[in-house]
Amino acid sequence: MFKEFLYVALFLYGLYIILTSTLKINLIVPLSLCIFGINGIIKYTLPRMIQVILLRKDVKGETLVMLKNYIFIINQMGMLILLSILINLMMPLMIYIYLDQAGFFIEFLFMYIFTSMILNYIIYQRLNIKRLENKHTYKKLYTLGYDMKTIKKYSQKEISLFYITLFICVSLYILTLTISLIIKGVLSTNALFICFVYIIPMLMMYLIARYKEGRSVVI
Repeated sequence: MFKEFLYVALFLYGLYIILTSTLKINLIVPLSLCIFGINGIIKYTLPRMIQVILLRKDVKGETLVMLKNYIFIINQMGMLILLSILINLMMPLMIYIYLDQAGFFIEFLFMYIFTSMILNYIIYQRLNIKRLENKHTYKKLYTLGYDMKTIKKYSQKEISLFYITLFICVSLYILTLTISLIIKGVLSTNALFICFVYIIPMLMMYLIARYKEGRSVVI
């Protein structure tokens, strides 16, 4: 379990450096710590914790299926998760560094918007493939006596858990970095708009993916 807790410690220490240091643009060390930490938390620490929960005898059947599928999604999304972490941790930093240089600032901003939209679309398409693979699970649950409403609810929870996991980890970094630099006088409060570049594309794709998941159960 040491390795799993180490990833949490790396992430928290990266945030601690951002909060307490007087760094302005020299944020490579905390950035690297946060990248390693978040990637490890999502891909190793959380699945290991869920595996412990799955061993409990009081876990309901539908919850068991949901959590197993959630771990399956994380395992299949390994490379996309890493790309999402790299883009959403590095691009805001580059934008902040060149905030006073209009040419570079606009270039990095549009690059961030474009890459974020493309990446979220790829994740959405990968979830579409996962739905085809899940059709046997839906049928099995239905034959075991679960109604369509229950199956739909728990299948949508898998999608929600995946997006919430990615959202919380990356949001903690972006908010900590932004607020810390605003307090230190490095950035103006207008820099908070960078958070929406991360939130809006992910929120849109999450709502679409959740709707499609419900429809796939009905079909």
